[in-house]
Amino acid sequence: MRTYKPYNGASATLRPRRRSAARAPADRLSSDTLLNVEQMLINEALVDKVLQYEKTEAALRASEKKLNELLAHQVASREEERKRIVREIDGNLGQNLMALRTDISALHARTARAHPRLHDWVDKALDRIDGTISSVGQIVAHMRPFQIELGVVAAVEWELDRFERTSGLRCRLSRDAHFDGKALSDEQTLALYRALQECLSNVFRHALASRVDVSFAQLDNAVTMKVSDNGVGFNTGQARKSSSYGLLDVEERMTALGGQLSVISSRPHGTTVTLTIPLVQFSSRNH
Repeated sequence: MRTYKPYNGASATLRPRRRSAARAPADRLSSDTLLNVEQMLINEALVDKVLQYEKTEAALRASEKKLNELLAHQVASREEERKRIVREIDGNLGQNLMALRTDISALHARTARAHPRLHDWVDKALDRIDGTISSVGQIVAHMRPFQIELGVVAAVEWELDRFERTSGLRCRLSRDAHFDGKALSDEQTLALYRALQECLSNVFRHALASRVDVSFAQLDNAVTMKVSDNGVGFNTGQARKSSSYGLLDVEERMTALGGQLSVISSRPHGTTVTLTIPLVQFSSRNH
């Protein structure tokens, strides 16, 4: 308490003002209310974010499912077109070539003595026809190999044997004792076979390898095929080259079937391509 003298000389006492006792709880109440409102707004924003995230995730899953279905449809359409072309080649071109060869063979036999020069010309024409027939057969076998009907193991064995003879590279196939490939559908068998063809083509063109190892394993309702070489390898982090578009096609096939493709490579330790296809997904489809 202070005493001061006003201008007229009289003294006065200044007493401190007392704060109202009822005002403090009111201030605390308004502050608590404000905090509660802010927390409610934050909670509502978090709930909105979670709901938005769930909707986005569901949309992504639906989009991925549609993309896989589209890829599967494209792969199936390509194989159907291959079948149609093979039928056309085998039914029309193949038969016409065989009929032409029969006629040329008859001419070849008749000109042996009377027309030696014509006979030589016909002999060369007959060789060209035989070469054409052989090429057509190779094209048909590449587009729709008959070994597919025998299962993935027989198809891979045939392909490795053919590749070994044409390339000179040593090939080895290994598999689990209980794996026979019978659990694979026709689509899956064909996808693995096409992947093997692409891998062998890349090895022959780029790897500078001397050996190729192919292995099969079945574990946890999935089949895994590995294709490894002892070549120079490559840098998987580099930009995609035109020569790697074949692997992109393989990856699309794997994605369409619910599978995965992985490539591990480093200079100069060779390359390993691993393909994994689930069995449960397609066994349920087939039934």
